[in-house]
Amino acid sequence: MNNAIKTTLVVTSLFASASIFANTTTTGASASGQVSSSAEVQTNNKGVISSLNQGVHNAADKIGHGIEKGVDNTKTFTKDKWQDTKEFASEKNAVAKEKTQAVKDKLSEKSEATKEATKEKSKTAKEKLAAANDKTKQSVKNGWQKTKDALTPESKQAGLSSDSNVEVTTPVGSAKGSLSTDGNVKTQ
Repeated sequence: MNNAIKTTLVVTSLFASASIFANTTTTGASASGQVSSSAEVQTNNKGVISSLNQGVHNAADKIGHGIEKGVDNTKTFTKDKWQDTKEFASEKNAVAKEKTQAVKDKLSEKSEATKEATKEKSKTAKEKLAAANDKTKQSVKNGWQKTKDALTPESKQAGLSSDSNVEVTTPVGSAKGSLSTDGNVKTQ
């Protein structure tokens, strides 16, 4: 990092000093990643200016190559990171789908268990209701029979038996008679 700052300061000072002696035009990185540079010299002393011009050209070429290399590295880095991001998102999507499926399966199992429990409770309730219904029917039948028995008199039989003997004596004669009666009454 420290070398990058030093390099930046040196290159900046070279460009700043070159603009005093020459009209320099530098074109930055274009869409294709190429850098071009040109310089015009307006002086009588060609040796210093020429070497300065050569230094500016060399610096511009190095900067251009550095920019191109940086662009290539950035493209590669960005491409790698984009691919990593897509893979990460794909993995997370797959995990989310698996978790969603697991939740669906668990809910389905719970739903089935709830259905089975409800069926079992319904069956038990029906059985208890049928047993209570049978018990109620039997109780009503027994109660009705008791009511009928209470209201219906028992069959009874009454019988009457009588015997009478009569004897009459008169001066003219005597007479004997007997009377026997049997009677039965039956109620139902």
